[in-house]
Amino acid sequence: MRRQAVYFCLAIVGEACTEAAKIMPKPSVEIPWTAIKGMRNILVHEYWQIDDTIVYTTARDDAEPLAARLDNTIKLLAE
Repeated sequence: MRRQAVYFCLAIVGEACTEAAKIMPKPSVEIPWTAIKGMRNILVHEYWQIDDTIVYTTARDDAEPLAARLDNTIKLLAE
């Protein structure tokens, strides 16, 4: 059940980043937009190819720094 919850959360983040990148005048190069979209696509459309080690490592190591980068991007856009 936890695994599915992590998949879902990462898919939601991927969808949000995909849509955000479309409307931003100049997407931040600090955020790996293409990689995020790619992971989302695998989680949603190609789930038989999911590598749990990659998902776990992403959730453990990359989610928090990504959230900080996104927060900074939102602040810059609000200025």
